[in-house]
Amino acid sequence: MTAAAADLTVVVEGLKSAEGSVRVGLFNNPNSFPKSTMAGQAIEARADAVTVTFKDLVPGSYAVSAYQDINSNQKLDTNFVGMPTEPNGFSRDARGKFGPPSFNDARIDLANINQNIRIQVK
Repeated sequence: MTAAAADLTVVVEGLKSAEGSVRVGLFNNPNSFPKSTMAGQAIEARADAVTVTFKDLVPGSYAVSAYQDINSNQKLDTNFVGMPTEPNGFSRDARGKFGPPSFNDARIDLANINQNIRIQVK
């Protein structure tokens, strides 16, 4: 790790089963949020919570998304009107009204010290 970098540890909570995987995306560009991640990780789901760490991040503004890919098709499934049907959430527990929250609502500011956040999926 360089002197000006930090790790961001994300605990994804509220998982109801150990089915599939949990996919966590890290974003640093408001214009591509939440479509195009700068980094992503997938971890086997556990009933309850999982933890992932993004290492050596430069200080700045980030947003994080997470969802449980229950059927392991590598996408967040939605119903006929576009509402997610798999557990999902964002940093700062941000929620959108008719779609995902804005980058600003989910934004976390990372300094040059390691940081831990929690995301509650629903």
